Amino acid sequence: MNSVLNKEVQKVGGRLVMQVGDKEIACNGELTLFMFTRDANAKFTPDLCSRVTFVNFTVTPSSLMSQCLNIYLKNEREEVD
Repeated sequence: MNSVLNKEVQKVGGRLVMQVGDKEIACNGELTLFMFTRDANAKFTPDLCSRVTFVNFTVTPSSLMSQCLNIYLKNEREEVD
């Protein structure tokens, strides 16, 4: 994945290609990569963390309950909030 993260694009025969594993993939030079996992315990290396932006969309039952309670308190019982 280093070649993808580094955006190492080469020109071969008039087209832009990127090496991904053992394959050459055609690209247009402008790359946006989205990766996702359902593994809540995924661990990433410091090298990867320094080169990408992480967005955590994890919603657990307890966090959802807390968010709902906060919305209720703001709308129904401001003095308690």
